[in-house]
Amino acid sequence: MRGFSSRVLALVLLLAGPLAGLAAWAVQNVVQPAGAAVHADTADLGAPRLVGPTDPRMLPATAVDRGEGPEQTRTLLISTGEDGTYSASLMHGGGTTLDSLSTIAAARDILGNPGQESVRDDDEVTAALRASVATLVAARGVDPRPELERLGVGFVVLGAADTAAQLTASRMDAVPGLTAVGPTDSGWLWRVTPLNDAVLQPADVAHRVRIVDGKGATIGLVRSDLTEAQASVPKGPEGRLLVLAERADPGWTAWLDGRKLTSTTSGWSQAFTLPPQAGQVTVRYESPWALWSGILQAAVIGLTVLLALPMPARRPNTGLSRDEGSLRKEYQNA
Repeated sequence: MRGFSSRVLALVLLLAGPLAGLAAWAVQNVVQPAGAAVHADTADLGAPRLVGPTDPRMLPATAVDRGEGPEQTRTLLISTGEDGTYSASLMHGGGTTLDSLSTIAAARDILGNPGQESVRDDDEVTAALRASVATLVAARGVDPRPELERLGVGFVVLGAADTAAQLTASRMDAVPGLTAVGPTDSGWLWRVTPLNDAVLQPADVAHRVRIVDGKGATIGLVRSDLTEAQASVPKGPEGRLLVLAERADPGWTAWLDGRKLTSTTSGWSQAFTLPPQAGQVTVRYESPWALWSGILQAAVIGLTVLLALPMPARRPNTGLSRDEGSLRKEYQNA
């Protein structure tokens, strides 16, 4: 009886330690302030909670409305660092969310074997974004709208509130083409005015899809959504292009009244040649691997169904072979 009690006591002591640690960790992660949830350098018991609640709105409401509307306008979010550096992100819609992140896409610019990694050189789009940010924060009187228009940027947000950000905001107020909206909960906000104000309205903002003439000037804006564009285009001069604020990619296709348009480029942007007549234009993206992916999925499903089908069991062969039958007959005759 004493041995049984000792074993029960030992079991209780073994379970009490882990259960007490788990309870303390759960309590400290539940009752800690939301702002302290993302600090990993604390000396609390167990691993701290690295994901916590925050403000659900990353961008001002005006930028979100235009980003999620038929304009599909993008917002350039600039942040200041403690060492005087700047970082920038190109946002679409309401901003970047956790479910829209991809580890593969985030690591696409890393080259080399493990331990010998290097960063890929900037492509044309990244170089254009970097040059636009430098033009905005330097405020040297250079108009950044040509590059911002190609990127589909209609709003600029400086997401900080320290002294360095205030100095940067005062310089950015003098940048040509930027109209100061004012401070918001997300930071200072500016609207990018149209570059070709002789054709476009002053209240217009950059669209994801636009029509340019032979000289590259925007002469029309096209409504679109996140995955495709479908709208009416008016008649116009020869040499017009339908330009997307997207990298050139063979997966983009466009039709005008059911006729496929010729794919081309406008710098690094995907573009299509527009005829002079008016019509209904449709633009969508089709992955080049969609056909092969469908074939592979069909093959996998077919093999799964084939393996799931019940197969009849083979009966064991209990009959005599021809040689055994001959030997038995000879033995009987003998």
